[in-house]
Amino acid sequence: MLSAKLDPGAADAAEAIGPRPSELMQRLVVEKDATAMAVLIERFGGMVWGICRRVLPTDEDAEDAFQAVFLVLVKKAVTIRKKEAVGSWLHGVAFRTAMKARRDLRHRRRLDSKAKPPAATPSPPSVASCQELHRILDEEVERLPAKLKAPFVLCCLEGMSRAEAAGELDWSAALVASRLARARQQLQRRLVRRGVTLSATLTLLALSQQTAAAAAPALLVQATISSLAAAGTGQTAAALSPAAVTLAQGVLRSVAVAKLKVVTAVVLTLSVAVGGAAIATNQGEPLAPLPAPAQAAAVPPVVFVALEYPFLNPSMSKSWPSRSHPMAAAW
Repeated sequence: MLSAKLDPGAADAAEAIGPRPSELMQRLVVEKDATAMAVLIERFGGMVWGICRRVLPTDEDAEDAFQAVFLVLVKKAVTIRKKEAVGSWLHGVAFRTAMKARRDLRHRRRLDSKAKPPAATPSPPSVASCQELHRILDEEVERLPAKLKAPFVLCCLEGMSRAEAAGELDWSAALVASRLARARQQLQRRLVRRGVTLSATLTLLALSQQTAAAAAPALLVQATISSLAAAGTGQTAAALSPAAVTLAQGVLRSVAVAKLKVVTAVVLTLSVAVGGAAIATNQGEPLAPLPAPAQAAAVPPVVFVALEYPFLNPSMSKSWPSRSHPMAAAW
């Protein structure tokens, strides 16, 4: 392991927190290991729950989104290339799933004019402000490059030390520290553009530490683990709510559409590039001469028989018979 060679302390930290995410993902993909799935849910469940709860208005909606996120993980585990950064991947899926659930909820309310909004206990202004700041933070974290997002999620949202994050990502501690500092700088600049002051930015980072400590409801975690384990063996996942299954299917469709758009854009770009190269190549070559048109067959001129009709030939007008001549009378 690279991090163990460069920083022996990173290896000790990795052993202290259990198997690395890349190992768990490998077991999940190859062996369909339900235990590995349970460990992933328990390790990242707090972060996923925090995102879902901040974006959605009620606990019921957040529970559906929570289950949908890990159902998407089971379906897309094979396609995740950087399996050591599954925490960063889950952060993005959780945020997009929660946002889709919120859009769907608003759409249903608009269609059903008779439906009343669910009764919710109003939050104190301070709590509501913190939730809004957290939502802004989630949006900006999602915009970070993958190499900066991964250490930020582990250190600032999951509450890991730099040595523990280095063990998770198989990086050196120095690389984690460098990229974490760059992530903080980018977030601060972007948050200031959105009207959040520097002090509020630092508050967001402190609040993220509290979010990491807030675990998902134990009953929800156990129900999700049991349901996904049953789904892996082909049994009916009774504990997964129909809303969670529908939401997961919608997220999977949106991912497929997004990939199709990317492929289409790449194909169009390559087509334009190839066409432009062909035009540029042809511009330096002389154009081939056009083929000469086929000559039409010569039409023989019309020859008048001047001897029979001397009046057509002026030179013979003097020898033309007088008007008394029988032929002249005919003309």
